[in-house]
Amino acid sequence: MLKDLEILQELQKIDLEIDHLQYNKETFPKHIERLNDTLETEKKKVEEKRQSLLGLEKKKKSLELDLSDKEAKIKKSEEKMMSVKSNEEYQAMKREIEAVRQENGLVEEQILEVMLQVDEVKNALNQFEAQTAKHSQEIKNEIQKVQSDLSHLDELLNEKNQFRQGKIKELPSDTLSVYHRIRTREPLAVSELVHGKCIGCSMALPPQLYNQVQKGDAIHYCPNCLRILVYSVGK
Repeated sequence: MLKDLEILQELQKIDLEIDHLQYNKETFPKHIERLNDTLETEKKKVEEKRQSLLGLEKKKKSLELDLSDKEAKIKKSEEKMMSVKSNEEYQAMKREIEAVRQENGLVEEQILEVMLQVDEVKNALNQFEAQTAKHSQEIKNEIQKVQSDLSHLDELLNEKNQFRQGKIKELPSDTLSVYHRIRTREPLAVSELVHGKCIGCSMALPPQLYNQVQKGDAIHYCPNCLRILVYSVGK
């Protein structure tokens, strides 16, 4: 095969690797930002559930205070009953105490219901916190990995670009110019032939052109997409 074609293939391989590294360099910070946003969302979900639990506990405490006040009221009324003189007043106070006791029964039912809700929310919160902690750690690990990869990108890019410069020096300026011109519109400037077709555009080559490319003694172009054509043994 013509030496220039081999160099072009090597150059394209380097350029595609550089393209990938550049893409990662641009997207990794955004990826890290998205991961951090996910972490914040996880924290907010946990905090919302904690606030829900706190609200139930406050409601339970308020009901318990209400019940305590009513119990105190009953006790006070029972003490006062001992000193009443008329039967009418006694019966009125008795009815009042009974009404408060009925209210207490309703409050006790509400307290029991809230206690059940508290237990249910606590159990759900514990499970959710455990799941969230695991997920958050996975996200933190991924952030560390992406940050580590990002810190090495410039070093890798520098190595690839140095290697690229070496390959560029091995090519004639006109060939390099054509290669660069194609790459301004297509990432893949050098296209292999697979089963007689250009893999860049899938066009089947005319037999004469196919034979010329197969010889590999000159640079030929796809008549459809204008990519540089190379023939690989076995394809």
